[in-house]
Amino acid sequence: MYDDNRPQRDFGPRPKFTPPEGVTWTCAQCNTTIPDLPFQPRADESGQPTSPLYCFNCNKERRAMNGGPRGGGFRPNRRF
Repeated sequence: MYDDNRPQRDFGPRPKFTPPEGVTWTCAQCNTTIPDLPFQPRADESGQPTSPLYCFNCNKERRAMNGGPRGGGFRPNRRF
């Protein structure tokens, strides 16, 4: 099915974003300090995030409960 001779993609390491000076990011679920994130969260004028942030472990748990990385959980009434 897959061609083993095709070139492999190397996207390199993902950038890490740290909170601005004077701001501490904490997990909305377990209150653990989040030192860095693989994305830049939206923030207000003071640098505080405008939506909840989750640490790696809590985010992993939330994704598992919601049906995976894209939220594709069980849908019994799905029409085709």
